[in-house]
Amino acid sequence: DLINETTTITEENINLERIRFQVDGNTSLHFYALEYDKLALVLDYMESHRVEYLPSILMKNNKGKSPLDITLDNESPKNAELLLRKLALFKDASLSNLFYDRFSELLSMNIKAFHEYLDSCVFQTVQMKATKYL
Repeated sequence: DLINETTTITEENINLERIRFQVDGNTSLHFYALEYDKLALVLDYMESHRVEYLPSILMKNNKGKSPLDITLDNESPKNAELLLRKLALFKDASLSNLFYDRFSELLSMNIKAFHEYLDSCVFQTVQMKATKYL
């Protein structure tokens, strides 16, 4: 089965090759950033099979956009929340520096998962500690 950008990932055909496939720097997370059910399927698969792939939530494509950027640019807080919940699994990693430029936007959206992500970070700045979910 040929894999390309038009290949739809389903529960029946998902595998590591499909989730790592790239076109112009876009992974399956980029392609499905705005499709909640497919995004959840890919993220759950990554979490159960290759958890180390989850930080690719912040991987930039050839246009400089990560899957998280795509959800925020398209005002999709539900999908952003899903991505942030998975990032919170990496509380020991310093991933926040990869998307700190979006912090004010995330704070203004008042996404609960963003506050949970900040709380989960082992290394917190004073500003990170001061944020509270309203």
